[in-house]
Amino acid sequence: MVGAVLLPAAIFSAVALGLLLKSERESAHRSVYETAKLVSLAVDRELSRAESAMRVLASSEKLTRGELEAFHERLSRGKSNTQTWTLLSDASGKLLLNSRLPYATPLPPGTEPSQVAAILADTRAVASDMFMDANSERLVVTLNVPVQLLHGNYVLSQAFLPEYFNKVLMQTRPPSNWIIGLFDGQAISIARTHRAQEFVGKPVNPQLFKASRLVNVGEQRLTTREGIEVFNVFVRSPVSGWTIAVGVPNAELEAPALRAVLIAALGLVATLMFGAWLALRDGTRLARSIDRAAEAASMIGRSDVPPEPGLRLKEIDSLHEAMQKAHVDLLAEKQARALAETDREALYAREQSARAEAEAQNKSKDAFLAMLGHELRNPLSAISGAMQVIKLTGTAEAGNAATRQAHEIIERQTGHLSHMVDDLLDVSRVISGKIQLDCQPVDLSGTVRRVLAAL
Repeated sequence: MVGAVLLPAAIFSAVALGLLLKSERESAHRSVYETAKLVSLAVDRELSRAESAMRVLASSEKLTRGELEAFHERLSRGKSNTQTWTLLSDASGKLLLNSRLPYATPLPPGTEPSQVAAILADTRAVASDMFMDANSERLVVTLNVPVQLLHGNYVLSQAFLPEYFNKVLMQTRPPSNWIIGLFDGQAISIARTHRAQEFVGKPVNPQLFKASRLVNVGEQRLTTREGIEVFNVFVRSPVSGWTIAVGVPNAELEAPALRAVLIAALGLVATLMFGAWLALRDGTRLARSIDRAAEAASMIGRSDVPPEPGLRLKEIDSLHEAMQKAHVDLLAEKQARALAETDREALYAREQSARAEAEAQNKSKDAFLAMLGHELRNPLSAISGAMQVIKLTGTAEAGNAATRQAHEIIERQTGHLSHMVDDLLDVSRVISGKIQLDCQPVDLSGTVRRVLAAL
């Protein structure tokens, strides 16, 4: 009884704990997804802010009139931090201005003309992959805005050091052991929350980069460059084409779910143990009462059932009362069954007698049919013989046509009657088991003609 009660509870509880664990894991996964999307939005927001600022600069009257020195002075005044600066290139890719350097400072070669042409061919801002800046000799990325003016076309670019985006990644305040990275379309790491100086500017995990090229949003389990097994979620930005990856150590990801399941499991085990103790305590007492009831039940119908002393168990006391009543009912049933058995034997004897009488009557009927067949056959034989005598003497042929037809009918019907008597005798032989069939072909045309003649 204890097993029947507790086993289903344990099974259903295990299923519930499994569902709880699954729910906690899904919740943790959603949290990682939300963090990845939040970081991606933060990066896109910074790029959009930079694009807006450059759009404002692109509409400057100084740039419109081609006054590059005055425009450089404005760029220098608008310089807000050392991690970003503004560049201006012409349509050939030649670098004209650098807000970090004084005006007229010799500048290194600018962007490839093919890349400038691609930027000018579109009205949208284009984010570059990471490259080495020849002037600062630092790894940078740029956001390039095409500027199309009457006197010429330009590319206005905002350059960013990796440290700038490292701060952006930390704005979401992720847990300290979460690894958040940003990499470009060439699988080069742009920013990272862990060991940035060691890994920024180097290729990311090939497995991660390959997966990020197939879908814009996805998840996978992999080993980071630090050798940590993580659950990784990546989101590719539609604005820049860069990819945000958030890696959570597997142990950290599973810990909240396992902790919740452990607490629920401990409560469940405590509940089951208390229920088992309570069931066993009362079950032992109940089992002793059932044993005494079983002993009393074995006496039903054989001897008087002893009354059970009060057990303070209402159900068991009711059971003993029911057994006393069953004992009385069983004795009455035995008496009724004995009387019914006597009646059944008498009825069976009458049935056997009636059957013997019916069989005797049936035999008498068969004998009567056989005797009747023989008795009918004798006068038919005499009639048939007389008809043959009449035919031989020629009396029938000497009469008129009606007389001849009457003789033919009598002869034919006498034959039919004789055939019927023979069939009656055959039936009696079939019943008595003396018949032996002799199968021969039958002329159906002759039979049909005789039937037609009779009708």
